[in-house]
Amino acid sequence: MVGEFFFLICSLTVSVLPGLGIARALESAGIAGWPSVWISLVLIFPVSLLAMLETGSPLNPFSLPVWRSLLYAWWAWGLFYVETTVLIGVLGGLALLAAIYVPAMGMVVAAPLLVATLMIYFRLLGRLAWRCGEGAARGKQPPTKPVEDDEEVETQP
Repeated sequence: MVGEFFFLICSLTVSVLPGLGIARALESAGIAGWPSVWISLVLIFPVSLLAMLETGSPLNPFSLPVWRSLLYAWWAWGLFYVETTVLIGVLGGLALLAAIYVPAMGMVVAAPLLVATLMIYFRLLGRLAWRCGEGAARGKQPPTKPVEDDEEVETQP
């Protein structure tokens, strides 16, 4: 159980580090850098988590099949990012508003919303991994020879 949690912690760390570096550079230039941390987390987390799970190592965030899936399953990745952005924006925003404007009762409302958000997010991530795996399996199949109109097709009884 702790081993599986380590994948999540390592992936979160790998995802946030580039954003922290960019935030530090932006803040030294006088620009608010905190959005770069969130953007980095949203963009890099799914790629690094799937790569770590694919390689079976929480210390290896690079997996060629996962990076290739960004090319051959770009539509699945795009759909995932659109769905999760809407999900986090709506449910996360509602939870945040509830916690800010009704502090005592808001936490009672916010907790189930955040749990539901995480459950749906990881369900969408699982569906993305399934689609990428399906696309990879399709790419490994040998090409079939097209049948000409003049050829007879052999059938097995």
